Amino acid sequence: MSVVVAALAVIALALAAVVAYGASGRDRIAEDTSAAGADLGGMTAAEARAALLRRLGPALQRPVRVHYGRRTFLLTPQVSRVRVDVDAMVAGALERSRRGDAFTRGIRKLLGGLAPIHEPMRVAYSPAAVATFARHIAHRIDHPARQADVAFTRRGLRRTPARDGVAVRQQALTRAIAIKLGSAGPRTAVEVPTMITRRPRVTLRDLRHRYAWLVGVNRPRKQLRLYRHLHLVKTYRIAVGRIGLETAAGRYEIQTKAIDPPWNVPREPWAGSLAGRIIPSGSPDNPLKARWMGFHDGEGIHGTDDVQSLGTAASHGCIRMSVADVKQLYRRVPLHAPVFIV
Repeated sequence: MSVVVAALAVIALALAAVVAYGASGRDRIAEDTSAAGADLGGMTAAEARAALLRRLGPALQRPVRVHYGRRTFLLTPQVSRVRVDVDAMVAGALERSRRGDAFTRGIRKLLGGLAPIHEPMRVAYSPAAVATFARHIAHRIDHPARQADVAFTRRGLRRTPARDGVAVRQQALTRAIAIKLGSAGPRTAVEVPTMITRRPRVTLRDLRHRYAWLVGVNRPRKQLRLYRHLHLVKTYRIAVGRIGLETAAGRYEIQTKAIDPPWNVPREPWAGSLAGRIIPSGSPDNPLKARWMGFHDGEGIHGTDDVQSLGTAASHGCIRMSVADVKQLYRRVPLHAPVFIV
């Protein structure tokens, strides 16, 4: 009997010690308690507040970076008005530490590692500011589908590739930014979520097929450039229209082709007594030598025996080439081939 009494006495003392241990430290946070990744176990409210400020202060001062390709957009703390409620987190950790009677708290303190407490992050920000920021990004990124195109410039053929129509998924972007604002960890960049709104109908591949041959005329440089599937094949020296009778700039196409063509003299003052006449091929009065490729309102590409005029502005609006060059061009360029003149 004495052994039983002694054992009960020991158990009573142990239980009393657990209760006393649980009753102690009500002003301290329970062991194995954390908030926003900071260990607050055993700290007073003031100590826990200081620990959280050290942990969260630098993170909250960093902007949220949003990436789209090589472009970066920054949402600063001043704009988002992000702030953390440290006092509420500390109060929550203390309140959860004090739950239960003295005996329960004593057991939890003794076996704290078996029942960890994680106080959630409590962050506030301006949803309106985040939504405005997302709209700003969408305004900068959204674009309609673009068809592929080619243009001839003084530097050569400019190829504009096709582009998908793209729109920013603003709600998904807003959610991703909100997650970053509520995180205490390193702020890795947010990638802009987008969706394709429309595919282009015409691509550069289509244009390479459509423009098997393309002629580009650079009037200032007195050059004709020939392209095959949008790749430069050869550059020819030419003469263009003189001052007052300039070769017209624009986009045209080869409308007519002729070998050893006659010359239908236009009824213009510069034609003199030949105006309105048809000068047969081979006549000394016929300036159209060997080949003719008409492209616009009586203007065309033709051969000339006045090779000294090549490299100058000398014609009445047509494009002159040497006989050998115009024959070569004639063999290659089909009807309806585009002619770009700048």
